This record gives sequence, structure tokens and C-alpha cells, in this order.
Amino acid sequence: MYADKKRIIIIYEEIDHVIKVIAIDKREDMEVYRIALKRILSMKSN
Repeated sequence: MYADKKRIIIIYEEIDHVIKVIAIDKREDMEVYRIALKRILSMKSN
């Protein structure tokens, strides 16, 4: 999955419409998590 115009591996699960981001390619920056969540939500809405 591409999150910020680079290839970033995003692992997430969805339980009862709650998205839990588990890991993002060993990066711990909260901004990356925010971008990843926006990307996941945009994929779901399409």
C-alpha cells in the first residue's frame, strides 16, 4: 500500500468498523500513522 507517495507496508485490522493500525514498516512517527489511516479510509470509500 502507498501512504505518502512511497511504498510503506501498512498492517491493519478492522473489527466492528474500528480500524486498528498495527505496524507501519518499522516507522513510529505519528504523522505516518495519520497518513496511513487517511489512506485506508479513502480506499474503503471507493
